[in-house]
Amino acid sequence: GVLYPADRHDAHFLAALDLMQLPWGGLEDQATGRWDRLAEEVRSWEGTAIISHEIFGTASRAHVHRALDSLGDAEVHIVVSARDLARQLPAEWQENVKHRRTLTYNAFLDQICDE
Repeated sequence: GVLYPADRHDAHFLAALDLMQLPWGGLEDQATGRWDRLAEEVRSWEGTAIISHEIFGTASRAHVHRALDSLGDAEVHIVVSARDLARQLPAEWQENVKHRRTLTYNAFLDQICDE
């Protein structure tokens, strides 16, 4: 089988915050130790494991080295996916709506163009 190590819906998000020591609106305490626990679970698994979150896309070389070191002898493959800009903007607006922002899509686009 394939392991997706997660004890909660945001396990990979918190692990990414921990790995990269990112501040995120007070979630730092919840994130502490999450990467090491996730890496331990992967090291203990004999089959394929998947670790995935978009925040890993901002990882520096130092973060990548720490992640690889913590995974031990695991064979690591990195898969990158990206959307084209025409799909990225509506997806970003939708994420904002999910997080209770009330900006209309047109106002969101205006804001993006102003930046």
